[in-house]
Amino acid sequence: MRKVFREKTAGTTADRPQLRKLMTALTHGDVVIIPAVDRFSRDTADLRVIARGMQRAGAGLRSIAEPVVDTTSDCAELVLAMLGVAAKLERRRFARGRADARAKGVKIRPQADAYPAPAARGTRTARGG
Repeated sequence: MRKVFREKTAGTTADRPQLRKLMTALTHGDVVIIPAVDRFSRDTADLRVIARGMQRAGAGLRSIAEPVVDTTSDCAELVLAMLGVAAKLERRRFARGRADARAKGVKIRPQADAYPAPAARGTRTARGG
């Protein structure tokens, strides 16, 4: 049986309802397949906590983008720690790039589809629009 859990909040947010549902639904022998480690968790400590919780439930974790990430293998913890650090370094690099762009006067806006306009969300602005 396949079950799909899609989180609508960022992986960097601690409150992830779908992740909570996933963790409570895990049973022995389940394998959680994720698109990429950096999309699942961008913090090394958080990644290790989630992976250990899955291991305690008897479940495994595999990444499509990083085929070496398979917590059912003997090298799982080493690989997860290294990928978590790499994701953290990548976030720092992006943050520096954004800061440099802002310093040069570049306006950085969120993606249009990621953050719908207030009217599309059914909310009103302070001006009544």
